[in-house]
Amino acid sequence: MHSPPCEQHPTRLNKPCMTPWLKSCNGWNPGRGSRSCGPCVATGAARCVAEVTGGAAGARHWCRRKSHLLHLEINLPIYTRSAIIQPLSSLTNTMVSNVETALADFMQRFKSAAAGSGGAFPPQKFDPDWPSPCRIGAPAAGYIRWEPVPQSQTTDFRGLENALELEIHKDIKAYYGSYWCGALEATAEEGHVSLIQMWNPQDFDRLIENLIGHAMAKRRLKHPFTVFVATTEADSELFLSVDNDTGGVLLEEPGCPPRRQVDENLASFIDRLTPCLAQPKIY
Repeated sequence: MHSPPCEQHPTRLNKPCMTPWLKSCNGWNPGRGSRSCGPCVATGAARCVAEVTGGAAGARHWCRRKSHLLHLEINLPIYTRSAIIQPLSSLTNTMVSNVETALADFMQRFKSAAAGSGGAFPPQKFDPDWPSPCRIGAPAAGYIRWEPVPQSQTTDFRGLENALELEIHKDIKAYYGSYWCGALEATAEEGHVSLIQMWNPQDFDRLIENLIGHAMAKRRLKHPFTVFVATTEADSELFLSVDNDTGGVLLEEPGCPPRRQVDENLASFIDRLTPCLAQPKIY
């Protein structure tokens, strides 16, 4: 499958459109319709995701400013929540995918770029209530060292699939089911990228909760379901997602149709990223 040709940049036929994140490209049109984002009822910020939906599971409000991407204030009944978030005993192994290989290659490029500092990944602020299998040693000066570690058993999306009555794209499963890892900073030709990764099993639970609210908002707006995988510039609400039907990487603004396709698949997008030795912006 090739990326749709970019009418604004015809020389990039069948290649990703490299327009910077914050600039508009009219070459890829996912369809009509958009909505402006109102003030955030949770934080008072002028610009906010501000998606409020209702349903059997109760009202929910999600806001990018309250967590690493979208914070979902959700009050699910116990029986519903347990059906959606699978216990670790139900985790399953999968074959190595192109996405897993691309992630491993990116992490190796990161280590090579950080060779001058011992090949270390940027330390995280230490939180005794937020442990991780990838933490190394004891905290020092309020920070903890870490490095990615493979998940011995991959995180399980079956509960989410049952709840949403759809199958999650294999690239998304591989992306969030390969490593326990902190956020990975990078640059693309279009701008900055912060790859969201799973710090611990509780982080995966939070991801599932966020995706429930995200899916409900998409259905209400009659937009295709996508799964967010990265943020862009630190002061921007634009984020990168994977189209669950096609596997293409999209640039999105909360509450609006996707702006454009960035790459034809997640593995090829990760392959063209350059590691950035900076503190994570989304944790």
